[in-house]
Amino acid sequence: MDVITELNVFDGVIILVIAVPTVYVASKITLPKLRLLSIFLASFLVIHSISHLSAVVSETYGGAVFGFLSDGLIEPLSFAVFLFFAVMLYRLGAI
Repeated sequence: MDVITELNVFDGVIILVIAVPTVYVASKITLPKLRLLSIFLASFLVIHSISHLSAVVSETYGGAVFGFLSDGLIEPLSFAVFLFFAVMLYRLGAI
């Protein structure tokens, strides 16, 4: 494996490990606005982790399908969810 693949594996695993407690905390929050923000943050983390891991599969096996899935579908979805999280954070303001 080259350095980029190793970094994608590391990033994907670390982000997924961070996403687990975020999903747990989001499921336990009772305030609706804070729960919504936590759900968007947790979904961004999970989708972004999947983006890194699908890039590893694409680089390792060279499949065009996984390359498109990683770069053309999952990564833009990750950015869109993060942008939506930022807009919701701005709009909800002080919780």
